Amino acid sequence: MLPLVYTRLFVYYDRIGAQNLLNEHIITMISTDEIRTKLVGYPETMFQHYEQFQKEGNADDLSQFIIELIRFIMDSEETSEVVVVDATNLRDDLGVDSITIAEVVFLLEDVLEIEIDNEELLSIATFGELKAFIISKLS
Repeated sequence: MLPLVYTRLFVYYDRIGAQNLLNEHIITMISTDEIRTKLVGYPETMFQHYEQFQKEGNADDLSQFIIELIRFIMDSEETSEVVVVDATNLRDDLGVDSITIAEVVFLLEDVLEIEIDNEELLSIATFGELKAFIISKLS
């Protein structure tokens, strides 16, 4: 079971446990050819992280994919200078608004073939919470 402990607005994320979980499960996602078609114009490094995550199930590659996705959608020099860690607040530190999070979620649903209910997102405030949430949806 994924080692996540949810409290009101805090998520404890056990990186090693999540890493092992991803490696133990077969993750069904769209092919790299399909993602290249869907994400025409996105940075090449996004595709590289996606491919690595698809091959190895590495949580760090998933993190980098999500970070680059947010930065690309935000298209802001301010976000490119922020070092994103689990404690990074999506709104305060990255300036992510509800429209941006919706775009990110729609794309993640499509690419990772998961379903996300809008109400589930209400408690997500940090990048670590978003990452843990996505990992829990993949398990």
